[in-house]
Amino acid sequence: MHYLSLNKKSSQPYYQQIEESIESAIRAGILTHGDRLATVNEVAQYFGVSIMAPRKAYELLERKKKVTSIKGKGTFVNARPQLVIPLEDYYKIEHFLPNKNWSLRSYITFLDQDREVTEILVHTHLNDYPISFHRFLFHVPVDHTRLKLHQGNVFDLNFINTITPMDVAVLETDFLAKSASPIDAQVLQIELGDPLIRMTALLKSADGTLIGDSDTLYPSAFVHFESRS
Repeated sequence: MHYLSLNKKSSQPYYQQIEESIESAIRAGILTHGDRLATVNEVAQYFGVSIMAPRKAYELLERKKKVTSIKGKGTFVNARPQLVIPLEDYYKIEHFLPNKNWSLRSYITFLDQDREVTEILVHTHLNDYPISFHRFLFHVPVDHTRLKLHQGNVFDLNFINTITPMDVAVLETDFLAKSASPIDAQVLQIELGDPLIRMTALLKSADGTLIGDSDTLYPSAFVHFESRS
């Protein structure tokens, strides 16, 4: 329980001190994703306080989605990854993997095709954490046979090039700020009004043909973009 601290002389309630010390340990990387916390009984006995203090702290942390309690197994840390993506290499998938133990998956949640446009909604998760929500509009025919074989493959440029009749050669992108709507908050597992990064892009072929456009949302508390030039 080296990650816990409690000052009995402080006017701050015990449960807040326990809650804040766990949050600080998560931010500092002392506690990482999947780590099991001490039980509320162990914490209460260790500090010589009522069991109500650690219990309330754990309840508040679970409301914030910082931990998950599993009956009969314990309470485990939810350490959502903080991603820093270099703009120059944005489309290289490895930058979305903080370590080799994480897996990146994309899931098609909506597909609608008429004679002129195919609309696709895609959710991308890093392990169990949503990191982006994409809306694609394709203005060229889409290979639905390949699309149906998606099954969690990462929805990136390489995949787009397999389902469209021509490869994407030109990307015209723009970054904007946005506040999370109720749907955004639900999909990305954040709070209503939280800041988002919105990336819009036009996808064109080498001869300038418009292949499609995309609108992608990232939770800015967890995904950051930087330029290394």
